[in-house]
Amino acid sequence: MTDFEPAIRRYMEWMYRESDISRQTLNDYARYLTRLSEWTRDLRRGPLEALTEDDILAYLFEQNDVADGTLTGYYAAIRGFFRWLYVTKQRPDNPAAEIRQRRRGREPG
Repeated sequence: MTDFEPAIRRYMEWMYRESDISRQTLNDYARYLTRLSEWTRDLRRGPLEALTEDDILAYLFEQNDVADGTLTGYYAAIRGFFRWLYVTKQRPDNPAAEIRQRRRGREPG
């Protein structure tokens, strides 16, 4: 278990109660956040509290093999999670606050 997992679980419980997002989207968000947690553990990025904007951007940059809609989900899940951590005072800052989805170039043809 990573230090992210209890926070992810609490966030997802809150989302199930408070949002009108579909159950499938919420399940996708939980999967995307779990993958971020595993990535940070595997690369020894440190605890949740130490994750920076640069770390999050590096993770998102590596998601170049997913469909555009899936990538949008990654951004939404991560931004929402860190906003929730900040608002609920589980983090003193929101490292995802300024992150915007990058646009992919279209290949000619």
